[in-house]
Amino acid sequence: MTFFEKSNIEKWQTRSFRELRYAFRESRKAIKLTPLDRDKIRPRHAYRLLAVNHHSRMFWGQVLCDTISEFFCDGEEGSWHDREIFFVTLVHVGGARSRGHKLSEVELRKIKNHLRIGLRGCSYFGMIEPAYYLNLQSGVNFREKRCVFWHLHALVWGVEGKKLRARLKLLAAKGEYAAIADGKDPTRVESVGQGDLPSCVAYLVKYPDRGYRVWKRDAVGPDGSAIMDADGVVQPTFRHKAGQLRPGERIDLFHAMKHLDLEQLAMAGREGAGLFKKLKKRIDRIVDQKEEYRQRTSGRLAILKRIRARGRSAQRKTSAVKQ
Repeated sequence: MTFFEKSNIEKWQTRSFRELRYAFRESRKAIKLTPLDRDKIRPRHAYRLLAVNHHSRMFWGQVLCDTISEFFCDGEEGSWHDREIFFVTLVHVGGARSRGHKLSEVELRKIKNHLRIGLRGCSYFGMIEPAYYLNLQSGVNFREKRCVFWHLHALVWGVEGKKLRARLKLLAAKGEYAAIADGKDPTRVESVGQGDLPSCVAYLVKYPDRGYRVWKRDAVGPDGSAIMDADGVVQPTFRHKAGQLRPGERIDLFHAMKHLDLEQLAMAGREGAGLFKKLKKRIDRIVDQKEEYRQRTSGRLAILKRIRARGRSAQRKTSAVKQ
């Protein structure tokens, strides 16, 4: 199996595409979808790298798999990497936006610049992704009941895991990283095991299809008793739960991403910047080849149509003479 086949990107994207099409048919919110909205998810737009197009994500994922396997492994057939790699998740409450908000390029750039603070000096390649919070109770770090929370997943290398975790923990303590609710770690660093790199790449390019709910409850200690402050007030804690998105919620996420492309959502640093540059060159070359083939094929079809038209015209003339 190739690196791409091991990643199961095609399986993930196909299933997610099927669910989005169902939402486009069955959701009450589908009535507000324009013809242009419906057109964005069609396979013919795969090479436009639209963030809402699953075929674009499959194409992007396949080229990314080839590029990463060459960079870290022994070619497209390999999945055993030659150095220590970490899968890092970083969040900051500054990336939260109201449902229906159209994220501008300036806002996206600010979110990227803030999230990369802890990765300075490291090599990394990552993707910005929206998480849809469906039910936020009072006391969280956002003023509304629902939000789209833009955050980062990245592959990081060229640094010791202990130093990376300590640096991110320190930045979180300073408030540079903050979760949507207190008690949830805004930074996460996991070592990528041998053979797990394809699934990590698949997670980078996945279409967001989970919804999150946050609710408040009393904090309880190891012995089961309530945790109180100095004034005897029971301290609250927040719990998170993930679940499948409903059809209308999938359409909400579609609207949040429909103006963005995958290249805009990608970010890289140091050696990762070189990897990103190589990725873009490969994509441009493939798109150019497809376009050249399309033009050549359309030219041939035009010639065939003219020949057939002349043949039909000559046949009509012959029939007229015989009559």
